Amino acid sequence: MTAQAPEMYNYSADSSQFASTVKVEATVNEFSPGTSVKANENSNTKTNKILDGSLFTVWLSALCALTLLILTSIYAGNSSLLAGHRSIGRSPGNVLLVLRVLSELAGVMMATTIAGTLEVLQWTLISRQEGRKGMSFTDYLVMHAGTGVSGLIQLAFGRGVPKLSSRFWSMTRLIGIAMVPLLNVVIMSNVNTAITYDKLTITAPVTGYGVGTFNASLAAIWHPMADLLFSTNFMYFLSDGARVVDITAPAARARCNDGEENCVVSYYVSGGSGDFAPALLASGDSRGADAFLAEAQPGFVFDFTDGSNDWQFADNECSVFGADIAAWALCLKDGTEDNEIKARLIDCPADVASLFQCHDSRSWLKNQGFSTSLHSWYRSAEVAYSRVNDSILTHSFEGSPPQTPASIPAAELLTAFILVFKSSNQASPFANALTLLGVGNNTAATPIYAWWYFHGASRLANADATSRRRGISGLQSMLGLAIYHCQPKAFGEIRDLGYDNTTSVGKAILASFPTGVQGTPVFPAALRYIIVIDYATLIAYIVLGGATLILCFAVLVTVTFVAPSTKSRAYSSFPILDFLSKCEVVEQERDNRRSVISMDDFHHQASENGQQGIRIRETEGLRVVLTETNPRVPVQSTRSFAGRIFTA
Repeated sequence: MTAQAPEMYNYSADSSQFASTVKVEATVNEFSPGTSVKANENSNTKTNKILDGSLFTVWLSALCALTLLILTSIYAGNSSLLAGHRSIGRSPGNVLLVLRVLSELAGVMMATTIAGTLEVLQWTLISRQEGRKGMSFTDYLVMHAGTGVSGLIQLAFGRGVPKLSSRFWSMTRLIGIAMVPLLNVVIMSNVNTAITYDKLTITAPVTGYGVGTFNASLAAIWHPMADLLFSTNFMYFLSDGARVVDITAPAARARCNDGEENCVVSYYVSGGSGDFAPALLASGDSRGADAFLAEAQPGFVFDFTDGSNDWQFADNECSVFGADIAAWALCLKDGTEDNEIKARLIDCPADVASLFQCHDSRSWLKNQGFSTSLHSWYRSAEVAYSRVNDSILTHSFEGSPPQTPASIPAAELLTAFILVFKSSNQASPFANALTLLGVGNNTAATPIYAWWYFHGASRLANADATSRRRGISGLQSMLGLAIYHCQPKAFGEIRDLGYDNTTSVGKAILASFPTGVQGTPVFPAALRYIIVIDYATLIAYIVLGGATLILCFAVLVTVTFVAPSTKSRAYSSFPILDFLSKCEVVEQERDNRRSVISMDDFHHQASENGQQGIRIRETEGLRVVLTETNPRVPVQSTRSFAGRIFTA
């Protein structure tokens, strides 16, 4: 490699202007500790650092970083200051994008602040006049923006670095470099979105119904509509998005989906929105609404657990439903707790059904079948229903009273099934009224379809755990469906519609319906998405970012107000130009004579070392200081590397 030796530091006697041009062509692979860089002193120029443009820029970037860090934390914490605007929360992607943009901007300003603070500190150390002037050359290398990660790692952990300060500043810079991506990882590591609602009215325009107390006798009213209520989707009642929410714990749901035994599932069954949605849609209050928000709406909580094959049922605890060719038995008995029911459903096997003996033969009632236990609870919740299709968007138990046991006697529930699936229309006042309308005597056909479903699941249950899960889920849905319709909500809705029933038939029908209580306030609401972040993650983000900025502000305050240098020249935004024009590398002799290291010395030493370049240990004892204004007379020394110097 060829290095051209320039004329170094040529000053005239009547002018302090730097008159020479420095051309550097060299490759430096390693630098050793102890080298100092000295900046130019000018006794006629006194710069107040508070007014220094570069220092002002660092202060500005620090304040911007602090502002963005605060805004990011406020937004992530769902403060209404930022997250409360619907324009921001119209979609999950939008709210996450805003968080990402804020955190990235905060990271950019944080990186700018860290780099600027190190430059300010570096120039302050170079400019100091008290004690030992300047700073160690290796410290200068560590704090210089041109030193990359590999160089910092070598100076922090490599050999031949005798100064602990160099290792300290290297690790400090490495931490500063890693801090920005670390903050972005922390803030986005455990973040999700959730739906919240803004009420469009102060008072509730309408009130709605919630589920009421279980009453098995109500089955006598609706049994003419059994096929309509159960239909062919009876096994999917607990999947009805307009009434039911699966509140099973994720871990428990995963075990159930894998077909494991002793599966535990939980469901919240709400009162639905069928009674109040038409009234809200007809009023002008629902304009601009995305959802109808029902506050403290009463509902059921059903906790199901897989049953045991060891359960024994008495004859009066079981009933057979269906036809001789397609029948199934339902057995119900009370559990050990007041709100517990143990249930088992057994399908008539094919060899018995083919002989039309399902009702005459009772041997198949000893088969395994499908078993489950049910714990029933009453519980209120805040439920948001879609304005478009009445489906449940979200629910929340927060702020609602704790659940209370729902006493549902097994014998009464079995009686309800008997009324629904075995009685004729004439068995209820409602049925008698329907007979006057031309609806003939009939018995529900749902049990025949139910046999087909459970028989199919039973045939595969022994070999396929998923099929067994389908059978148990069908039994659970059937129980939930019967309980849901044996409470006065739906009948109260019809009775309170306010129709003028002048006919005797209409009066008879409405008179048979129980009254309900409209006690659920319902509000039209606008939907928006918010950030849901783990507070431990948010605290970690605030602590890491805040601690970093506190250190930067401490350095800036010290440099600006505590120990300002009145003789240092203002540094520019280009550190390499400041080094070439205002600094010099010196080696301090024992007799206090200062030896200035020329650029030629670096070139020559690099040429002698060949591909290895300059080694760190070869620059030990060098310092970086401000260039003095007095003229210099070059004097050649005899030392190996520090010998080719100009002696001042």
